[in-house]
Amino acid sequence: AGVAGLEEALELRDASPRAVEACAAALSGSDTDAWDVAEIFEKLREWLRRDLGLTQKLLSEANLQATIVDSLRRHGDNLEVARLGAGVVAGCCQRSNHNAEIMVAAGVVQELLWLMDRHRSD
Repeated sequence: AGVAGLEEALELRDASPRAVEACAAALSGSDTDAWDVAEIFEKLREWLRRDLGLTQKLLSEANLQATIVDSLRRHGDNLEVARLGAGVVAGCCQRSNHNAEIMVAAGVVQELLWLMDRHRSD
């Protein structure tokens, strides 16, 4: 799933396995910039709001929980990444012990605390 795959995924109204895989590949990429991460997080939040159960299932199947935390760690200085990423974390963990446990193991609590410190005045 290259750039075209990601662009197509970000245009979809509803989450799908291929769309989540395209987002996962982009978030895992070392050359993905903060604004791309923010755009992906915005779409993930939209999908989570639209169909929480399906999107959580797809994120879990793509093993995206730790990747989301890592993306926050790498790009959290960007206010949009921090803001949207916190919403993605909340949506992933809402009524999902499985996702919450994986995110906690990946360091999400410490990362959220660091984000709040970094953006204290925002």
